Amino acid sequence: MEKIKAMRLHANRRAKERYCIDLTDEVYTEIIANIKMKRGVPGKKITCRVWQVRTHYKGRRLYVVYDRKREALITFLKPEWVCGKLKEEI
Repeated sequence: MEKIKAMRLHANRRAKERYCIDLTDEVYTEIIANIKMKRGVPGKKITCRVWQVRTHYKGRRLYVVYDRKREALITFLKPEWVCGKLKEEI
């Protein structure tokens, strides 16, 4: 399995588990677009290309780990796992 497919599968499982969101192609594309158009709050830099990001989808605040190089969601974080700048109000 390719890395991008594995990341997508993992993100889909975590979105369902942690936010009850069915991560269809349209939803996935919309969340990625929100992050790329700076509608998300960049948080903690994990590596040179991976960031924790806060974004919104249908009025819900989402905490995700985003791969900038692959332009892909890696996983969805539970709100209680996030601290600092990411938790602050928009």
